[in-house]
Amino acid sequence: MRRNLETIFALSFILLTYGCAQVDELPGNDLAGYSPITLATDSAGTGTRAGIPDGMFDRFEVFALFRKSGVSTVVMDKYVVTYGTPTWTYESPSQPLQYWMRDADEYRFTAGSCRDMADVLWLDADKLKLHMLNNRQGSSLYCHPLRIGAADPEFGKVVNLRFGYAHCRVMVAFVKESDAGAVITNITLTPSDPITSEAEMTFSFDWNATPAATTAQVTQRKATSAASLSYDAVTIPANTADAVKSASMHYCIPDASNPTGWNISLTCDGEPKAASFENTHTWECGKNYIYVFSLTAKAVKLVHVVSQELEDSYFDCNPVLPGGSFSDGNMTENP
Repeated sequence: MRRNLETIFALSFILLTYGCAQVDELPGNDLAGYSPITLATDSAGTGTRAGIPDGMFDRFEVFALFRKSGVSTVVMDKYVVTYGTPTWTYESPSQPLQYWMRDADEYRFTAGSCRDMADVLWLDADKLKLHMLNNRQGSSLYCHPLRIGAADPEFGKVVNLRFGYAHCRVMVAFVKESDAGAVITNITLTPSDPITSEAEMTFSFDWNATPAATTAQVTQRKATSAASLSYDAVTIPANTADAVKSASMHYCIPDASNPTGWNISLTCDGEPKAASFENTHTWECGKNYIYVFSLTAKAVKLVHVVSQELEDSYFDCNPVLPGGSFSDGNMTENP
């Protein structure tokens, strides 16, 4: 009997000791310093939707891994993250909640989003591939690669993903050289030769850079088109030197190999006008291009191209000058 009791006590001690050890190793246990990996798209870390440009989409795909002693372990393989007011969530039966590993050297996060999530063709730590179309609804999105080291203050906290536009945006604006107002309708931009209208674009991530860097390029052109880009009517008030934008816009694939010749046609106060011009700006991801045209009694001509980051919240087609108007110095026609 005594021997049996000693055996029972010994086993109990072993189980108790093992149980305590397991408590310290279980992810999510506060004593172990673990915390669940939560995602946000804003700099404040509140999990809001603010970091998705224009609030375009309510879901994205994310890839994440951690590195320890030079070995990578994937923890999120194209997890679908959805927005449910007021936070982003990913936990589901097929996507278990993930926890920060306290002994990891670093974590790496990448992500992408499209209106149709089937257009996210590939996503891992090294690259993101998107299927893209020219359109008027909005841009596909890529996430700037995020590396969080064990010594960084962000380690173990909400992961703030910062998205950028995969498309570029093309807009038009007009300025009158006289004090008279004008109503401009039937506005179209037409490429002289077909431009890329459907393509696969690949974003490659360089983790050796500080911070991690992204290179984007069209890796497969699937279609081209010489179709016109049409724009809503513009009304220019009398006695203004400011350029006035059309309210409409086009999201285009930023293919560096696109031809540079373009034509503009419009109707100004009932009179048709047309001209050709050379686009000297190579379109880039995440850029907003405003093509500003000057109208005279006889002609229309390109006088200025404004290039801005689409991540900015305000797009102005007038240089920063008193009154926001153009000066003679920047009213020069592009070569």
